[in-house]
Amino acid sequence: MRLLNAMQTWECESFLQTNIILLISSLLLVSVVSSMPVSANSQISEVSGPYVTNTGQSSAFVNWISGEESSFKLFYDDELNYTKMAGYSKILEKPDYNPAACLYRAELSGLVPDTVYHYKITGEGFESGDCTFRTFPKSGGFSFVVIGDTHASGGTGDGNYIRSLLASEISGQEPLFVIFTGDMVSEGLDVSGWDEFFNEMSPVLRNSSVFTSPGNHEDNSTLYYDYFGYPEWYSFECGDSSFYSLDSNENACPLMDLQNDWIEESLPGNNNLKFVYFHHPPYSSDKRHPGGWKNIRDQWSGYFSRYSVDAVFSGHVHAYEHYFSDLTHYLITGTGGGNLYALSDEKPEGYLKSSPGVYGYLRIDVLDNGKTALCEFVPVILSEKTSEINQKPVNEYGDRFEINSCFENSLSRKMSDILGIFPGDIPQSPEKIRSY
Repeated sequence: MRLLNAMQTWECESFLQTNIILLISSLLLVSVVSSMPVSANSQISEVSGPYVTNTGQSSAFVNWISGEESSFKLFYDDELNYTKMAGYSKILEKPDYNPAACLYRAELSGLVPDTVYHYKITGEGFESGDCTFRTFPKSGGFSFVVIGDTHASGGTGDGNYIRSLLASEISGQEPLFVIFTGDMVSEGLDVSGWDEFFNEMSPVLRNSSVFTSPGNHEDNSTLYYDYFGYPEWYSFECGDSSFYSLDSNENACPLMDLQNDWIEESLPGNNNLKFVYFHHPPYSSDKRHPGGWKNIRDQWSGYFSRYSVDAVFSGHVHAYEHYFSDLTHYLITGTGGGNLYALSDEKPEGYLKSSPGVYGYLRIDVLDNGKTALCEFVPVILSEKTSEINQKPVNEYGDRFEINSCFENSLSRKMSDILGIFPGDIPQSPEKIRSY
């Protein structure tokens, strides 16, 4: 018995020694692994984007958001080389990184005007897949889309299904760029809301260019300005057309004189089409704000008339409305996903068309002559049918019309004043606007 006990004691001690050695070895291994740098096999959990901003004839910025720092790379090439090589010949290895916004931004320069470029983002365990954008033409025609107030679903229990559906529909149109007239998210400082916006709008954002104006829901947040890189007000050129983004929010009121000075300096010139966009509509039949934002109208409509602005795009009111005043079209496209608003039967002067109860977007085709644009409000889905993916509104919800250079019309109007005649092809009233 005593021999048996000794053997048991020896086996027990041997067992304990072996396991202690194994435990120490495991701890040392864990310590070594944890102190090593992250390897190429580690995975990036989530990326929002990519999306393209500030596009011009020869440059563009590609942006994406990731909560994890990584050695991201951007591959790109023009469509001819991409097709010939079945891949990309150019690489940008060190994009700029903004840690406060977790934002990566890569500037592409030396590009060829009016050319399709393919690009993709790669990181540790991440690849975006092939995306595209087109640089702006020096002259000639192009198409773009205007939409606003994508900041909420329809309140129908379908989540953000409406926003995703609109993104898919717009992507199929292959616009050169998309203008967002504000209220893209519900809260400008909510990172998760921005993630949802970029992910749900991805079908159009990754294959087009984006221009924005701030809405009240952006809250003048630093995230808005970081993500898009645009100031409070700015302008850009595309072909023969000029575009101007303004800030109509309350936080801009103390800077209104500065903004008005900029408008006075920027709007003159350019005899072709001029488009202005901002959030609050100067004209509207919204029941909660009858007549529209008259303070904005008083501030800016004189500039629009004096400097021959052809169209003004706004949002804020969750409906489509179309007004025409002093040779300028005023269009509300707050139909991007927010709960739709009821409109009053009483309409401000210049009223042409409204489509309450429908989600959709505005498509504009600028013709090659640079002086004419064909416009269409495209209804996508009725509010009461948000769960029926293929159910679209009837044509009566749409709106199709033609815009001709306001500058030429205003010159003809001045000549008519001198000669005492008025050319028949220039609209004096809403009834004279041509549809197509």
